[in-house]
Amino acid sequence: MSISDSRTPETIQELGVVFCLDSSALTLGFWQKGFGTYIVPLLQTMAKVHNQQAPGAALKTRVGTVVFTRSNVTPSLLSNTYFTDASQFFQGFQANMLSTGLGATTNGGDSGMAAVEGLVAAVEMCDRLTSEAAKPRRTNLPPSFPQQPQRKQPICHIILFTSQPPGGSPTPLNNKDYRFDGMTMDTLPAEIAKRNIKFSCILFNQITQHIEFFNKVGEHAEKPWFNTAQGHVLLLSGFQ
Repeated sequence: MSISDSRTPETIQELGVVFCLDSSALTLGFWQKGFGTYIVPLLQTMAKVHNQQAPGAALKTRVGTVVFTRSNVTPSLLSNTYFTDASQFFQGFQANMLSTGLGATTNGGDSGMAAVEGLVAAVEMCDRLTSEAAKPRRTNLPPSFPQQPQRKQPICHIILFTSQPPGGSPTPLNNKDYRFDGMTMDTLPAEIAKRNIKFSCILFNQITQHIEFFNKVGEHAEKPWFNTAQGHVLLLSGFQ
């Protein structure tokens, strides 16, 4: 699966993809058995589209994950893995996914899942990547040192995978940036939209709250170009 350019370029275009996952057994089962069905075509198409949008720059795909659990569990953010090279990420994640918290719960119970925690953490991850890329590169390195490439503003995608509705605390408790202290599922869509983060949902059943969240971000749902499982709801954006 070629989703990054291996050349040593003068300019790089980083593609940051955050998989925001609930900790349910259904989500774990999907990642164990259905990985190639959805993830591979999504990443391949994403890379193709953004590579065409940044001619002359080498595309570098980086992947991170956030795993959140029931809203009545403390902490409800089980793991937060920052962006790493896509090939390295998948080798490690597939082998160690249980350690991330995936499969830790059967379902969200009466309290629902702490989706706001996971989504805020995903936005913070995108903010960090954008901030790092904006730092001036060093241009006075000795000739024997490899020159640092120019980093374009990253393109970020957040893809939410969940089988459960959100619930519990209306605001996050695990955010690092104080500006997200009062964030809710009603106000977070505007934050995603103003950052031009591409937001998609893969729902393992019909979940009205997450469908409404996707619509509030202002995305236009793109029809999947690959086979999908019965009962799954895929709301995709940024692949055309």
